[in-house]
Amino acid sequence: MTAAIEPGTSPFIVNVTLDNVRELIEQSFHTPVLFDFWADWCAPCKALLPILSKLAEEYNGGFILAKVDTEDQGLSPLVMQFGIRSLPTVYLFQNGQPVDGFSGAQPESQIRALLQKYTKPVEAETSIDPKELAEQAIVAGELTTAQAILNDALSEQPENYDLFLLQASVCAQLGDADNAKAIINGLPDSHKNSTLAKEVLARLTFADLIKEAPEMPALHARLEADANASQERFWLAARLVMAGQNEEAMQQLLQLMRQDRAFGDDAARKTLISLFDMLGAAHPLVNTYRRKLYQALY
Repeated sequence: MTAAIEPGTSPFIVNVTLDNVRELIEQSFHTPVLFDFWADWCAPCKALLPILSKLAEEYNGGFILAKVDTEDQGLSPLVMQFGIRSLPTVYLFQNGQPVDGFSGAQPESQIRALLQKYTKPVEAETSIDPKELAEQAIVAGELTTAQAILNDALSEQPENYDLFLLQASVCAQLGDADNAKAIINGLPDSHKNSTLAKEVLARLTFADLIKEAPEMPALHARLEADANASQERFWLAARLVMAGQNEEAMQQLLQLMRQDRAFGDDAARKTLISLFDMLGAAHPLVNTYRRKLYQALY
């Protein structure tokens, strides 16, 4: 029966519609169904959903996660029928009836405890790596989701320094420089000197550089008027980095080196090296522009 309601991304996660809700309730006679009432504007919903999705995959059919978008006007009768007053609200259905549930974002450990009462034990080897889940969320641009996954994982794995490193990276990308630095400073040397730690610190450096910088259109206009405006070229490079335009930033820094090597006590060269650290030695741009830097110097 699961295959009939497969959402397209997972056979264990279903987007609820008025057409399939009855089928889902009927399915609860065979497999528990967890109805998650959520909304896109709801931050706790966004923190909870990746945990529920992770568990649905991990339980491998032990229960079905049924997502109810409360902003879908077509589902208003269903929302009213369930008496939803706050978000997120989760109901677990078994044998056609709600038997358990909760409101508000909950830690993974409590959700597991609820599921264990109604599902078969999960084999340890089916567990999904929270680091992998967080990395997927980061790639998708869902930084708050990644942060929620990491916070929950670290509550259970407080000595997993790989997770702390990733947490520092997320903090840096969210603009929380103090926490990012504090996390890295608390790591053992083996992780504090890692490539990712250097990347995080480099990102924080660039974030500091643009605190006083005008926006990019103003910087471009100033450089069009005066190609020798060193401060504006330096700011532009930093803004390009934070915008993800790394090659353009490297070009600006090389040009600044050639035009005004003395600017900011050799700031262009030092900043270019920081950018190399941020991207990592394996990045193809780093190899290319290290050679260009060497040629500019010698």
